[in-house]
Amino acid sequence: MKLTTIFIFFSALIFWSCEKTVLIDLDQMSSKVVIEGLVSDQPGYQFVKVSRTVDFYESGATPRVTDAVVSVTDDLGNEFVFIHNPNNHVDSAGYYLPLTPFVGESGRTYHLTVSVGSEQYEAEDELYDVTAIDSPQYQVNDEEQDDPKEEGKFYEVLLFATEPQETSDY
Repeated sequence: MKLTTIFIFFSALIFWSCEKTVLIDLDQMSSKVVIEGLVSDQPGYQFVKVSRTVDFYESGATPRVTDAVVSVTDDLGNEFVFIHNPNNHVDSAGYYLPLTPFVGESGRTYHLTVSVGSEQYEAEDELYDVTAIDSPQYQVNDEEQDDPKEEGKFYEVLLFATEPQETSDY
């Protein structure tokens, strides 16, 4: 009986001991520029977003860069200048849209240049064709239907396509 009592006491001590919150030193670094962009074969989808990183423990929106110089050039030498938030939408700070709207073309290579202060960033990629969808389907996720996280959100949309093996657009 005495041994059982001691065992229960030490088990309780282990399971209900104090917690200590530990903050990990993540070697805070200076803010870095983050550039996201899209050139699409659909009108009105072209944009570049420029922002900055924040510390790991910081919350809230990332700081947006509103004074960058942004342009996209295609492999035919056409240059498209992007301007910051031309419609002055409050929620579009840091978004750059083409001064002259354009539509990307499959097979063309696009070169992005972004200048932020004295730093210049460049990227280049080809716009590939979108693989055609063979057969769209849907199915009911039985697990989610039995215990939904959100009411009515238990359908899964399935899209089947054949990925071309001769291209490297993975």
